[in-house]
Amino acid sequence: MEKLFLPYHLALLAAKNNFDEECFAWYNADTELIIFHNTRIKPKGLYNSGVKKIDLHESKTLAPLYQQITDWLRENHGIVLTIYCSPHGYESDFDYLNEDLFKRNNQPKEFLSKDYYAAFDNGIEQAFNLLIETNP
Repeated sequence: MEKLFLPYHLALLAAKNNFDEECFAWYNADTELIIFHNTRIKPKGLYNSGVKKIDLHESKTLAPLYQQITDWLRENHGIVLTIYCSPHGYESDFDYLNEDLFKRNNQPKEFLSKDYYAAFDNGIEQAFNLLIETNP
């Protein structure tokens, strides 16, 4: 289940880019992934509620799901991340819905890996760094 969550170094970049959506997990000060378990009963059934940055001690970092980050990048910053597969491995790429980013024509640096998550992590890291460069 841990592979569903961003690794710690990317969670830190998410926080640096003001990611603060509800998450099911966080990293403690020792960079250990802690998965939140709190089930409540609502009229329409069970649901799990997560945590936001405000709920955590400053030494803890939210641990978003990969899907949360790809949605957040697309919906909040107009960056659409895609992972391609070839006979040589996996490669990350992104397109821009945000015209300002598109005008800068900041294409991700080529990165090829035999590991899907390494390519995914690389694409996310490049997108975060792009946001840091454009929004100092």
